[in-house]
Amino acid sequence: MAREYFEGEYNCAEAIIKAVNEYFDIECEHIPDIGSGFGAGMGGRGSVCGALVAGIISIGLIYSESELTGKDKKDAIIHKTLELFDTFESKYGGIDCSILIQFDVLKPDEIGDISNLNLRDLVQRGVIQIKCFDYVFEVCKFLMEVGNEALSGKLSSKNTQGE
Repeated sequence: MAREYFEGEYNCAEAIIKAVNEYFDIECEHIPDIGSGFGAGMGGRGSVCGALVAGIISIGLIYSESELTGKDKKDAIIHKTLELFDTFESKYGGIDCSILIQFDVLKPDEIGDISNLNLRDLVQRGVIQIKCFDYVFEVCKFLMEVGNEALSGKLSSKNTQGE
């Protein structure tokens, strides 16, 4: 689901948040807009990967639907955030978009104006590498595990009610 969104009109962060929202049936009217500023490493700055940020946002969204409350909820969110962060950084060797895609998004003159290009054009020009799809996939995989664990009661009741 997230891949299709990412291949379409959504940036990496929007695609992940939208997919998680739909998969876990989370009601939030601000999705995918809350992820719009995070694509290409914080609004195109090449900073922290938008997929990673979206994963952290999504952990909060998932736990907002869980049965946990107060300190237990906050502790679970922090634990899963650190787990995602450490896993991502360990697997990919960094967290910054410009390092991950090996392109300085602040110096696009190397390939020309990129402001009006869609995802396929950005991939073809080498701005967004195929690796971004892997980042989106890995973050979503992690979130599916988190959600299935955190929302097991909610998901079980949906299945038994035939929803």
